[in-house]
Amino acid sequence: MNSLKQQLKRLMDDERAVSPVVGFVLIFALIMIVFTLYQSSVVPAQNEEVEFKHSQTVEGEMSRLNDAIQQAGTSGVPQSATVTTGVQYPDRALAINPGSPAGSLSTGDPQTVTVSGLSDGSGYWSTNPTFETRIIGYQPSYNLLQQRTEYTLENGMLIKDFENDNPPTLGSEGGLLSDDGKRINLLLVAGEYQKSGVTTSLTARPVSTSTEYVRVGSDGGEISVPTTLPRDTWTEILGDGFGAGTPNVKLNGYSGGDPGSVKIGLKSGESYALRAAEVTLGSSDEPELKYLKSEDSTTEPTVDVGTPETLTVSAHDEFGTFAAGETVEAKIVSGSGTFAGSGSDTATASTDDGGRATFNYAPGPADAGSTVEIELTLVGGDTGTATLPDGTSKQLNTVTYEFDVPADSDTDPDDIGSDIDNGFALTASTVTVENARTVGNNAVEFVFENSGSVDMKATRVQFNGYVGKFPNGKFATEGRFAGTDVDLNGKAETLSSPFSVSAGSTTSVTLSNLNEKTDNGLLIISVQYEYTDGGETKTDTATYSVTVSK
Repeated sequence: MNSLKQQLKRLMDDERAVSPVVGFVLIFALIMIVFTLYQSSVVPAQNEEVEFKHSQTVEGEMSRLNDAIQQAGTSGVPQSATVTTGVQYPDRALAINPGSPAGSLSTGDPQTVTVSGLSDGSGYWSTNPTFETRIIGYQPSYNLLQQRTEYTLENGMLIKDFENDNPPTLGSEGGLLSDDGKRINLLLVAGEYQKSGVTTSLTARPVSTSTEYVRVGSDGGEISVPTTLPRDTWTEILGDGFGAGTPNVKLNGYSGGDPGSVKIGLKSGESYALRAAEVTLGSSDEPELKYLKSEDSTTEPTVDVGTPETLTVSAHDEFGTFAAGETVEAKIVSGSGTFAGSGSDTATASTDDGGRATFNYAPGPADAGSTVEIELTLVGGDTGTATLPDGTSKQLNTVTYEFDVPADSDTDPDDIGSDIDNGFALTASTVTVENARTVGNNAVEFVFENSGSVDMKATRVQFNGYVGKFPNGKFATEGRFAGTDVDLNGKAETLSSPFSVSAGSTTSVTLSNLNEKTDNGLLIISVQYEYTDGGETKTDTATYSVTVSK
């Protein structure tokens, strides 16, 4: 028994294993302290650096999104962009990352854009149209970064808004105004959009786009757009009065808020180039068809009898963009001729890819000394009226042409049609042109019929009017008739090979070798005939108005 007690006592007094255990505990404690310091100091510092780099990355991506929206607004092609709205921390073997914060990219509520005090030939821009647009905003979310920057896209500009009451700054000036202020680009954003996550991909789809500008005049003109920028920034952009900042524009007014609005004044008496475009980040309505505008230098030309006149008009939507595939109807309100291609006093054409439609008309002999009025109407356009700068009213979907046809426009010395009142018995009135049709691509066949009892021989001829490809082709200007070269809308020519139209018979004669391909037209033909009356050779002249068709 005593021996057992002694052995137990020796075992309890043995301290040989204490040192290794204590050493292990100390090492483990040191590791935990280091890990704790790493987790509490190093990891946050590294993650804050990740958040800072993310903020810089987002600035570049928002700039590219701004570019994509502007490209969609000019090219008419959808443009996509990706924004890294959330932060991804690096993977760690032992340390723990906080939850990944996710920022938000969204469009704001619709804001009003107004245009006033402007005018152009269509009358539409005199109606002070209003539009809607949305401001695009990115709101970041970070766990550690103290200096957060919100990014905003408005009016084609990238805005950086810092925390701590620092004023926002321009990240990109965009293209709202040219350097001289005389070119204005209204880039409107439609569609509701909101998304939050690690990455956000979106597509800017064109609604109404154009690279062409509308030329407008200013009579105290003003453009009002929504803004998140402070007044001082707009003062720097525009200049407080003419000659400073951006010439030809000035700051007319400013209202704060979120967002506020700024009024950009346009110099009275100046001409400006205006372009409005709309893209959408979601769904949006189709633009409304609005107005018809003349593309000719004047709507009141002076036109001689038989001289072809081309009438070109363009269709536009509410943003001023040329509208393709729209229907334009034309009618002769007063006048004796017919439209080429229709053979009547009405015609219809569709606007081409450039938004333009063309009609052709030549005044007839009965129009001499009068005014020919032709009215063109955009089907489906706005039937409202506008007041033009001269005080007259104009229906937005209508363009009216008035041709001044001189009374002496058909009495040129080389115009044999003037001989129709030469005192003869007008035997030529018994000869008519029964048919005029295109033959092949470059010729027109006429059928002359003599219903009288006297043989007629054609000796001279003159052509006025037009034949060609319509509505968007070219006119033929020369050809060969009965073996003689003739100019269309030129002087009368003596036929080298006169042709006869025997009494009670028909004769076919071809106007060939036309220098343009032909499918229709309107020609006024004057023919001088010789005939025998009581053994005496006499001359007489007849004038025919002929519609050419296939």
